[in-house]
Amino acid sequence: MGEIIGFNSHLINEVIIQLINTAILCFILSKLVYKPVKAFLNKRSDKIDEKLKNAQDNLMFANDMKERYEKKLVEVEQEKEDILDNAKKNGLERREEIITLAKRESEQMKSRANLEIEREKDKVKDEVKAQIIDISSELARRIIRENINNDSSVKLIDEVIDELEDTSWLV
Repeated sequence: MGEIIGFNSHLINEVIIQLINTAILCFILSKLVYKPVKAFLNKRSDKIDEKLKNAQDNLMFANDMKERYEKKLVEVEQEKEDILDNAKKNGLERREEIITLAKRESEQMKSRANLEIEREKDKVKDEVKAQIIDISSELARRIIRENINNDSSVKLIDEVIDELEDTSWLV
């Protein structure tokens, strides 16, 4: 067989031997290495798929939690607003109660003060009356002592004393 298409027989034999060696090597490698590598790659692929599934589950769980927390946050914000509104309302009501109470106490103090003033006026009037009567009585005694014999003076003094006792005093 000499030369086929410009190749010598030795070269063709070597190429055929190399092809057979390569085929045997591929067969041996496929039996010894391919299955374990394929199993390893399948396991690795399964682990990656599992981790992706877990990551998706965790992401869904995190999204659910986020939604719940956002709802809770809205509820807490609304509750805060309600509490603040109630506190303002209660504060205004309490303020009005305090103002009303203070006005009432002020009116009571004012009426007590007016009553006390009236009592003091009456007391002062009574004291002035008593002093005028004392002074008049003393004056009448002195005049009587000096003019004991004069009947008209005694009569005049009695009239003045009677008038003083009957007079209503305005002070």
